Amino acid sequence: MKAPALLDAAERLAERAQAESWSQLEYLVACLQREVSARDSHGGEGRIRTARFPAIKTIEELDLAHLRRMTRQQLAYLGTLDFIAAKENAIFLGPPVINWA
Repeated sequence: MKAPALLDAAERLAERAQAESWSQLEYLVACLQREVSARDSHGGEGRIRTARFPAIKTIEELDLAHLRRMTRQQLAYLGTLDFIAAKENAIFLGPPVINWA
């Protein structure tokens, strides 16, 4: 089982569990929560690396001058990710504009 966060935290959690008189179940839950939390925080990064995008650009890095017909208000809406819950699509087509300043 691949569980690197669990491997890193197991000994510290065991010491804490012993000091605070945790049950075996409480210790197991704490270990699994640590692994799930680590996977949640690093999962997106791994998927982005696996996708091998030629360039990665965040919404904050977008230059509105290159986005025709898009307002700051529309860009802010995309940043909230509410379009996902609304089952709306967002497509940016074209190469990323990279400023090598």
